[in-house]
Amino acid sequence: MMPALEKPEFFETMANHGWSSLGFSQVSLVSETSEQVRRCIETGNFDEVLIEPDLGAPYTRNSHNKLPLVSAAMDTVTESETAIVMAECGGRGTIHAALEPETQFKELEKVKKRLWGFIEEPKTLKDSMTFERVHEFCEKYTFTTFPVVDSEHRLIGIVTGHEIDRSSPSDPVTDKMKPFDQLRVSDTLVDIHEAYQIMRDEGINMLPVIDEERRLQGLYIFSDVKSIVEETSGMRNVDEKNRYVCDIAVPTDDASVERVKLCEKYLIGGGGVVVLDTAHGDGLYAFKTLKKLKEDFPDIDFMVGNVTDPDSAIYLARIGADGIKVGQASGGVCTTKDETGHGRGQVSAVWDCSQALIKAGFDTPVCSDGGIKLHGDPAKAIAAGASSVMIGTMFGGTNEAPGERVRMPDGSPGKIVRGMGSLAALQASAAAKHRYGDGKSLPLPEGEAKPVPISGDLAPLVEDFRKALRKSLLYAGRVSIEDFQRNVRMEFDFSSISK
Repeated sequence: MMPALEKPEFFETMANHGWSSLGFSQVSLVSETSEQVRRCIETGNFDEVLIEPDLGAPYTRNSHNKLPLVSAAMDTVTESETAIVMAECGGRGTIHAALEPETQFKELEKVKKRLWGFIEEPKTLKDSMTFERVHEFCEKYTFTTFPVVDSEHRLIGIVTGHEIDRSSPSDPVTDKMKPFDQLRVSDTLVDIHEAYQIMRDEGINMLPVIDEERRLQGLYIFSDVKSIVEETSGMRNVDEKNRYVCDIAVPTDDASVERVKLCEKYLIGGGGVVVLDTAHGDGLYAFKTLKKLKEDFPDIDFMVGNVTDPDSAIYLARIGADGIKVGQASGGVCTTKDETGHGRGQVSAVWDCSQALIKAGFDTPVCSDGGIKLHGDPAKAIAAGASSVMIGTMFGGTNEAPGERVRMPDGSPGKIVRGMGSLAALQASAAAKHRYGDGKSLPLPEGEAKPVPISGDLAPLVEDFRKALRKSLLYAGRVSIEDFQRNVRMEFDFSSISK
């Protein structure tokens, strides 16, 4: 058996023996005694509390995940429902680009509005409206609390579900609303903890914030504030305004500018990232699109991929990529290798790209995209240098995934999962229609569509991945993702040869 080596020596040795394209099944991680245990043995004091591993890690240069897992930008994997659960669990989701730009924006908005701290621009009712319009608002939005303002945007009252249920369509809003003199308001912008204290102590469900002219500045809703303040797990991945973090994918063409501009207000300062999504991230379109987007939107981070060549990763970082997505032909519904002959083992690709970036002086994180089949695979990707891991097919069978429900051959329920390079996805994609038009032939498909069994809710599946990653760090004696990346050792799994 080959002895366990430090990772640089391991990968060099494997390459010298003809193994320069290692996949997840071909490597194993090496268990080690932790520094904490060594210290206890040396001192004889075993009363220390177990150091809980920190699973947080950077996603791009300016964004962070509490759990380094990301749901893929696939039209059968990630829309708002998936993205919400991912953020609740500490990761993030990427709303796919097969949607029309306006629909993609609405999916992003659903995520950002699912959990609000201070609502800066609440939907308001004009004092000239009747409840007929209020009923239209209720059908359009997912809430029933609306401030009422006059023509100068001064707060004059509040309408809630209580008033809506007791009104007729023809009733003027001003006849049924709770008037201003009966409202508890704040004339200064208090922080979320103070707002929580006020609403809890005074038994109110909302706290409008106004300026000295009584103009509405924003609104706190108790249910959201309570959920944020009393949340104890610390796992939610939220932005600086306590909204769930969520990303969008864009194609590598001129239409990407429109998409980013539409979603800009939820991305800047919101922890959101724009993912340039293409199978060939080292092509001219990807570089041109990235250059244009970084010039137009310098305050937004861009994750760019997919690549497997170290030089490509360096070139993308040079022109502004804030994160590099690594992986070609390793995905569960990807056929790039079959169709083009190109592809690399995921472990080797991640190692080579991440090391090349470090040696070139870039602090650009790598996201490993593709090939996740087992709970232990993300740990191997991170050990190879990834700061995050993107998962598609395994999440595509969950209840939250937007894929079509079907029957499996044995009659059990399933869902369709398809690669974004598959013929079905290309035919349905708004981005592909924009680029190729209805009268032009689509490019060579590099993916397939297949049914997968329904695996239940997403949250328990993500939790299983979290538990597996935590245990992997404990087995390796490491206390953080960075510590794990730097120091965990690998060895070749010879049993993979016979598989």
